[in-house]
Amino acid sequence: MHENICRAKQQLYGGIGMTNKIETLRALCFTAEDFKTIPSCGYEFSTKDIEFMVEFKKIYELGTDQLKKFLTKLENEGNELDTYSILYYVSTLSNGPFSEDVKSLTSNRKYFKPSPDSMGCLKNLTRCPQNISTTQGSAYPLGCSVDSYNKLPPIIQTVVSSAIRQTEEVFRNSVKGSMIYDNTLPLVDKQSEERYGYESMGGWEKRANGNYMVKDTSFYVFLERMSSQINGLVKTYLGDEDFRIYTDKKNYNPFTAESNESTATNLKITKTVKDRGKSRKVDVDIMGDVFESDEKRASELVITTPEGSSLTYRLNTNSGQLET
Repeated sequence: MHENICRAKQQLYGGIGMTNKIETLRALCFTAEDFKTIPSCGYEFSTKDIEFMVEFKKIYELGTDQLKKFLTKLENEGNELDTYSILYYVSTLSNGPFSEDVKSLTSNRKYFKPSPDSMGCLKNLTRCPQNISTTQGSAYPLGCSVDSYNKLPPIIQTVVSSAIRQTEEVFRNSVKGSMIYDNTLPLVDKQSEERYGYESMGGWEKRANGNYMVKDTSFYVFLERMSSQINGLVKTYLGDEDFRIYTDKKNYNPFTAESNESTATNLKITKTVKDRGKSRKVDVDIMGDVFESDEKRASELVITTPEGSSLTYRLNTNSGQLET
């Protein structure tokens, strides 16, 4: 892995991995008390997670007054939620039936200020064709923007870096003669040995030389000094909490296990159900339906008639459901 890939990954700011657990919570949680009847559902949810979800669901029953209440709660207590949950609430509310109300109510609120990955992109440290040296052994260009590269699947990142490296090597070998030997000036004027030593460090293009294809490598050196300052300006503009969301979004790559910790599984929920004063545990799916099984399909209902005879119905057949 060459220098540019390392440089690209340095744009990530240490954010944590994100897990899409909130959609599971939305499917299962109706009230806080009801949710207590589910001893395990594959994820751990804090009291604050459940509290927010209950208040969120009330919006679609109670209307704009509850929406205002929820937005105030998000403003004051959102720092206790994980990044994915915050982004889910913001996206769902901004694109739902109350989107116009949300837009008017969140003009100066946290989490709703636009913060795309492209914000502050000038701070990204990356090699490009304009600021690399064409001398052999120097760094290669990244091949795309840092933000795009960091969202690619690892296999595609490997393919891109390999293709760029091979293409650059072919080009540099083909122009090596023109760069070093055949550009009409004596070797003493071309200063080829010094170019190999200093061009990649920046400043070679500012001095008198007799070389062809000299690039603006000083720009990259300048960017190294300015990157942290630009990042500081972004943080000042967004504020601490929005900057946390921004950096986690920038880190997030749905194709890597390091940042995308969500998993897909045939989830079985064991729920405690009370019936006539007795409690029993029932296995249901995430939508609350009883799991299909051979045992369930074989179940029968036996009814004793007033005449003393009995009728048997196989409940999971057409005759069992329709026969009277």
